[in-house]
Amino acid sequence: MLSVTNTMQFQKALEDFAKKTRRAPEVMAAQAMLTISRQTILFTRVDTGRLAQAWQISETPQPSFSAVPTGQSGANESEVKNRATSAATSGIGKYQGGLIWFANSTEYATHREYGTASTPGDYMLTRSVQFATDRINEIIKAAQNELS
Repeated sequence: MLSVTNTMQFQKALEDFAKKTRRAPEVMAAQAMLTISRQTILFTRVDTGRLAQAWQISETPQPSFSAVPTGQSGANESEVKNRATSAATSGIGKYQGGLIWFANSTEYATHREYGTASTPGDYMLTRSVQFATDRINEIIKAAQNELS
């Protein structure tokens, strides 16, 4: 399973959002989860489409890895990404607190995320989580300015 190190920063930003803005985190969490899902899929290069279609996002419990999507060489990139975004975001419900899982079950997801000795990583999920975290922190800062 692929994991990224900045997800704890994301979780902390969600907690800070609730504390510092005095707003419920549910809407912010759902928006952030949608943003991360979309951005990750957009950052994913497409050959067969398996990697883009395998992205999963869910609240606790951990996503199921029962089936890895099939793909074909030369897949239509925009069709694959549209289908993948729809599938990945369909399970996002009302955030109740706790862990949010971002996962990909393809055997090469980690190599594409972080790279190898000979190939640089794409950091698809890492960049997406950072993007959403930065956005939450901007909203917190703006809300604190309004409160002062």
